[in-house]
Formats: sequence, structure tokens, C-alpha cells
Amino acid sequence: MFEIIEIFFKNYEHTIAAIEAISTFSAVLVSLILALAAHKANQTHLEAWASISFISHDTIPFDQRPFYLTVNVTNTGIMPLMIPLSFFHWKLPLERRACLVTPLDYAKVDQWVPQQKYPVEIKPRTSHTFFLQSRDQFHDMCKEVFSTRNFIKRCKLPFLQPKIATDDGKIFRVTMNSDLQEEIKKFRRESNQAKHGN
Repeated sequence: MFEIIEIFFKNYEHTIAAIEAISTFSAVLVSLILALAAHKANQTHLEAWASISFISHDTIPFDQRPFYLTVNVTNTGIMPLMIPLSFFHWKLPLERRACLVTPLDYAKVDQWVPQQKYPVEIKPRTSHTFFLQSRDQFHDMCKEVFSTRNFIKRCKLPFLQPKIATDDGKIFRVTMNSDLQEEIKKFRRESNQAKHGN
């Protein structure tokens, strides 16, 4: 019996060596895949939506409701998420500079906007809403951005994109709700009309 086994191993020693090599390679590959999966799971993951929101209160007449540019951030990862003070900015494609927005809720300057301390921690599977600007402040920013006379920049304006930077340096795109998209389109149309009018 042992002689048969010995003959078998002798006749197929190259095949057996190849199988061993494949097994070793497979084990290393699986280990690398598991390590990468664990590393990815521990990274920052979030989803964010920017919109024009309003505050409703019994003491506020309907036609005097305050409107704000807000962003809702959901931590979709498994680790706590830290949002620094300078987290939100507007970015044009291929532009090195960005338009940084200091959150309105950083200081107690609006009676309807609660003040909060930065950085803000968002636990896994939870969301947090940030008040970035009043509607008037947002309009002023849009007028400044869309008033550019630079032809190349004007071509990029339809692709203006809000982004979020987390405390660990990761950058994420922000989805704009339809109400915010309409606000931006309105300012782009007005700036084009003003340019052609001149």
C-alpha cells in the first residue's frame, strides 16, 4: 500500500507541487481580500443632501418663514464620523480654488438656528442637519459666483458641485435636491440675461 502511494507521489510530484503552489497563492489572495475589505469597512462613508429648507413656527407668519441652505449628512459607515468647521465648499471642475462656506450654526447669530460646537460627531447609521447660510446669504454668494466674466469659468458654471470634507481629509460629493438646483439655475439664467443685456 505504501509503495503504491510512494509511486503515485513520485509520478505526479510536479502536479502535486503545482497544487501546493496554487493553494498557497489562494490563501495569500484570500487574506489580502479580507484585509482590504476590513480596511474599506473602517474608512469614512457618508451620504449628503443639500437643499433649501424653511423653519415653521406658530409665531412666524407663513409668508415670513426663514429659509436656509442646509445639508443633511448620513454616516453610512461603521465608525463615528467627524465633521470639521470648514467642511462644506462649492467646487468648479478643474479649479484649484473652492468657495468655502462657514456654517451659520457655528455662532449664535440667528434666533431660529441652534448653535453647535465643531467638530460634530455623527454616529454610524445616524444623520445630522447643518445650517450653512440664510437664503439671502446664499443668493449673495450665487450672484458673486455667476457674475464672472471669465469665459472658461462661465462654461464650467453648470457643473458647480457642492462637496464635503471630513476630519480625516476625505472629500465627498453632495447631492443637490431639486429646490436647490432650481435656485442655482435661476441665478445662472439671470446672470446670462444680464451679460447679454450689457
